[in-house]
Amino acid sequence: MVPLNALTPAENLHRMAKDHAEKSGKSGEVGHAHFEQRLAKFTKSDYMFSGENCAYGVNEPFIIFMQLLIDDGVENLGHRKNLLNKDFKKIGVSQQPHKKYRWNCVMEFGG
Repeated sequence: MVPLNALTPAENLHRMAKDHAEKSGKSGEVGHAHFEQRLAKFTKSDYMFSGENCAYGVNEPFIIFMQLLIDDGVENLGHRKNLLNKDFKKIGVSQQPHKKYRWNCVMEFGG
């Protein structure tokens, strides 16, 4: 695989990640519910490509990254594809407490 460029932090993606992580944490929900609506609310069509990763139960960034990269026990390879997508140039991340899993981390990608 050709090496990827580093992702650049984006404030709008960070706000989107934080909002989803906080709401998911308080409700105890998991997943990517209403992704398109949240994307429209926070980014106003700033990106041609977008994606989202959510991880639960871990508070260590390296372990979260490795879990998403390995994608063990997940129906598809979506998390891995997001992490390795050359079209993504921007990222926003937020980690918040979660009612059911103790921690949740949301990553929003844009390109």
